[in-house]
Amino acid sequence: MPELPVVIVATDAEQRAVLQVLVDSTSVARGVQSCSSFPAAASDPVMRRIQNSAPEVILVVFP
Repeated sequence: MPELPVVIVATDAEQRAVLQVLVDSTSVARGVQSCSSFPAAASDPVMRRIQNSAPEVILVVFP
C-alpha cells in the first residue's frame, strides 16, 4: 500500500519536528513538506509549495 503524502504547517520549529517524526514513523504516511508560516493568500509561495507537494493530508498547528 502506498504511503499518504502529508504536509505539516506549524510556526513552531519543535512542533514541526515532532510531527515530522511521528508521521514518518508510521507505515501509512510520509512527510513531503513542512512549512513554518501560514499562507496569507492564494498567491502566497507557501500555498504554491503545498499545492506542488500534492498532499492527501495537511496537518495545521494553530499557535
